[in-house]
Amino acid sequence: MKKIDRRERIVDSALEIFSRNGYKDTTIREIAKKAGVGLGTTFYYFKDKDDLFYSVIFREVEKERKKVLEKLDEIAKKEKNPYKLLKKRLFNSIETLEQNELLKKIFLKDPSLVIPFIHDKFHLQYLSRMISGLELLINDGIKQGYLKKVDTKMAAFSIISVLNSFLFSSVAEREKIDIGKLIKFSGNLIIDGMAKNPLNEDGD
Repeated sequence: MKKIDRRERIVDSALEIFSRNGYKDTTIREIAKKAGVGLGTTFYYFKDKDDLFYSVIFREVEKERKKVLEKLDEIAKKEKNPYKLLKKRLFNSIETLEQNELLKKIFLKDPSLVIPFIHDKFHLQYLSRMISGLELLINDGIKQGYLKKVDTKMAAFSIISVLNSFLFSSVAEREKIDIGKLIKFSGNLIIDGMAKNPLNEDGD
């Protein structure tokens, strides 16, 4: 078996077990057994349980981030109305993230471990790029007459804050609130609030 295959099998097994048991109740031995490798092999690739846990999170979040970017590129090629594009960018991002059920379960079980890691590894790295892209889109919408004159930076940060609420889905889960509906509701409030003539959800 190739080294990369062994490592991926360990990460795959860890994803499944961490999502089921949570960080505290998962052992390296259990993961190694699931992956069909020895403890020594597991520690060859990962120095401890923390290293393996965060390797799982990094791989899954990076995978979903790439999916989101691919979808946003496809949407941008087809949709030229900045108002509709803002909505589609926001909602497609959330829909893509929500499709990773195992990652969602890890979020819900260990938010205190996952959220700071994602903030440090991803959010800070890509935040300025995301804000700049949204500002340009909002500015285009203003110039074309679809959106009201607003502070583009404040508007961009407001939209990002809606995306950030996905990270706190564990709170909504405890209150039995559908996080997807909550984010869509919040997004509509912000984007429709900027629109000169708000359209319905389908953009008709």
